[in-house]
Amino acid sequence: MTSILHNMVHAVQDGLVALGSGSDQIRSFLAARQNADGAFQSRGGQSDLYYTAFGAEIFSQMPPDPATDALAAYLAGREDGQGLGFMDLVSLARARMRILPQQTPVAWRLKLSNAILRFQCPDGGFDVNPGSCTPSATATFMAWTALESLDRLPPSPAPFLKILQTLENPDGSFANYAAAGAGNVPATSAAIIARHCLAGLDSPSAVEWLLEQCFTPGGFLAFPRSPLPDLLSTGIALFSLRTHGLAMKDIATPCQAFIEGLLDPSGGYRGHELDPIADIEYTYYGLLGLGSLYPETGSKA
Repeated sequence: MTSILHNMVHAVQDGLVALGSGSDQIRSFLAARQNADGAFQSRGGQSDLYYTAFGAEIFSQMPPDPATDALAAYLAGREDGQGLGFMDLVSLARARMRILPQQTPVAWRLKLSNAILRFQCPDGGFDVNPGSCTPSATATFMAWTALESLDRLPPSPAPFLKILQTLENPDGSFANYAAAGAGNVPATSAAIIARHCLAGLDSPSAVEWLLEQCFTPGGFLAFPRSPLPDLLSTGIALFSLRTHGLAMKDIATPCQAFIEGLLDPSGGYRGHELDPIADIEYTYYGLLGLGSLYPETGSKA
């Protein structure tokens, strides 16, 4: 079993390497999106744990500076996650353990992991709604990464992998929910990553389906009839293909061009070509995508 988070961190790191001097733009963008309390801004400008987690993941790959200290102080001040929803709990776990791994007591990690476990379904999967009996692929994947960061993983990944089996479609794709039927790129990518990292399993049918969602001019569609490729789908799809060990020479150049085309003058990345706003979440997925392509492109902007 290999670490999902470790692989993601290395892909983001490779994304910064691929940018070369362009990584200075990323630091400037993050600085402009950090509030006085140390947290990072949502698209509306408010301090937000979800966006802070993405900022923390990027910041952890850069040299420390006073902005990192402000972020650490903000995270240290979030005690035990009381009253937080699922994604905020996951975000707090990943952000604090990325920035303050040595300063986070075991008791805090236990308390936060127990809070995340409130969202576990009877079959062992997770959903964003507490008490749900229907797990989702993305929520289960995110819970796994949070519990991994807290060093509170279950003794075996078998239940997680069994849940993924129930979400697999005959065409090789994976749905987010069993009742949803149609596959989508984030859920299929999560399944490819989890199966490879946790059980060393290849997913050739899922990979083939995923490649069919690659838009010819570059980028990945979220689902087959999506009108436009987007950066979240592209970043996670490319990372799943890198994790699977697929050579991406046929799609590397157009996908790199797609990502680079979403670079905003502010230094961050927009979600798709019609999105007018760059934000930290999409900047993270831009780096994840560029880093996943780096073995193929070796480019430095």
